[in-house]
Amino acid sequence: MSSAGITAIPDDVRGHVVKWLTLCYLGEPGGYGDYGRQRRVFYGNSAAAVIEELFAARRDAVRPVLDELANNTHIKRACTNKDVARRYQELLDLVMRLSSAFEAHAA
Repeated sequence: MSSAGITAIPDDVRGHVVKWLTLCYLGEPGGYGDYGRQRRVFYGNSAAAVIEELFAARRDAVRPVLDELANNTHIKRACTNKDVARRYQELLDLVMRLSSAFEAHAA
């Protein structure tokens, strides 16, 4: 994976890409259908791992966008489901945990 990752995306486009990746990461409520009864949230396992890696590698570029997305209509709608909302919180925690660890190390 490119070391530039998210930061290689122009600033005026980055927010849209991070939003799309976030929605992909969040998935949608499960609990229905033959396979859905076993999963509370439908999301791509492989995609989630890549998104985590992308976001973790450039948390400084992603964190402000995720903060703004907390007020986005699409994200809010997705997070009306508690299990999907938990995934959004996990993404925020990932970026914040890494950011806090970096800041502590730099001090």
